[in-house]
Amino acid sequence: MDIANGKVTEQTVRVLLQGANNIDRMKVEIKSFVGMILGLLREDGRFSAFQEKSHRVYARCIWDVNVTAAGRFFVTCRSGDDSYVNVYSSLSGTFQNCYHIQKAHSDLPILLKEMINWFPSLKRKLRPFISAAEAQF
Repeated sequence: MDIANGKVTEQTVRVLLQGANNIDRMKVEIKSFVGMILGLLREDGRFSAFQEKSHRVYARCIWDVNVTAAGRFFVTCRSGDDSYVNVYSSLSGTFQNCYHIQKAHSDLPILLKEMINWFPSLKRKLRPFISAAEAQF
């Protein structure tokens, strides 16, 4: 596909539409994944141990895990390049830059690993999800 040279075909349009669909799916998966992890921690009452702390995960993007003064736990993701553009915030549930969505999505295993390091009880809490992934419908 050679858009730079002005060569646009039906295949170009199909590729762009597939890319848009993939980005939309990645957004849903990022939001769902972060929401699931935060939900498991909320039900476990683990926020009190996290009060007044901020943790940062450096990967392709920069993930900040914080607790607000009101005790609300949240995750933000910024681009890891010089621009530090906000990509996602669990407080607003919005994505602000589609350019970095693919990088943020590929960071999810790294984020999970760090969250398990900070909250070892997550290992046990994630077992039903792993088991359900193997279920056949």
